[in-house]
Amino acid sequence: MTRSLATRRPVLTDPIGARIEAMWLLLRQQDGDLGVPLASFQHRVDEVLSGGEPPRSLEALDRLVLPDLYLVLGCLAGNDRAIRLFMQRFGTYLTRLCQRYAPTGAIAEDVEAQLVATLFTPRQVDDPTSARLYAYRGAGTLQGGCGSRRGASSSTCCGASARRAMPAARPARGPGRRHDAQLEVSHATRLLTPVFTECVAELSEADRALLRRYYRDGDVLREIGADLGIDTSSVFRRIGQARDKI
Repeated sequence: MTRSLATRRPVLTDPIGARIEAMWLLLRQQDGDLGVPLASFQHRVDEVLSGGEPPRSLEALDRLVLPDLYLVLGCLAGNDRAIRLFMQRFGTYLTRLCQRYAPTGAIAEDVEAQLVATLFTPRQVDDPTSARLYAYRGAGTLQGGCGSRRGASSSTCCGASARRAMPAARPARGPGRRHDAQLEVSHATRLLTPVFTECVAELSEADRALLRRYYRDGDVLREIGADLGIDTSSVFRRIGQARDKI
């Protein structure tokens, strides 16, 4: 009977898998349950290791920053605890980064909200891997991966700055060219305004109000989210969806 039980006992043949599981248990104790099942954690780590040199080795595993990778998976899963923990650890850094590259405090706040939203929210609804944080593979610290100068000065930040600070159109140089460019813009505006108005009219009142607050009134995502009782990521996603409809 004893021998029969012994033969059924599983034999550990994967030290890397055992190390990953042990780290997952430790991280759950340290940071709490961030909505990351063991299978998901193992799959992501194996995915990272399979693309490294050398592939799937204990040495490669030891070089990964697994606490940050665990936190990222929780954020991508939309876990509230993970997102709060992320902001506690990196919020101050992101704020200073955006203040450094934004011309005014109001723009910096908007830029930060958009940057955070794009970190967690997929840029394509049907592709969860399109969220910026998904690109993080644990090869370095999460701070360096989520808040670089490139990220702060990306199209998201430029768009937020342009929405508040840039003119609607930049005329060409020279009196004659400037006049021609203004005529072209005026003509295009007359043609497109009825079409644009019709498209906007097909949106729900909630979407129209959201776009008015963001594009016309200049309210930042955090203000809108506080009024609606939702987080900035949800506001950013709703604005993008309404814009895509138009």
